[in-house]
Amino acid sequence: QLINEAIEANKVHKKRLEFQMLLGIREELKRQLVSKGFNVVDYIPYGQNWLPYTTRRLNERKRNVLLIMRSVFDF
Repeated sequence: QLINEAIEANKVHKKRLEFQMLLGIREELKRQLVSKGFNVVDYIPYGQNWLPYTTRRLNERKRNVLLIMRSVFDF
């Protein structure tokens, strides 16, 4: 709902947006976005700095830890 409101308020076409989401996280939300006509790309951190990158992202938003746990362990 919030996404649709932002699109309408800014007059942006759905196909001009791209959601980048971590592979394996929020798969149901990804399916919902795709079914509504949005572009969704799986984002996969890799390379030597994947761990520092991931740690920074988790520190930025503590709630992401719970999100990852739910996605990995399906609870």
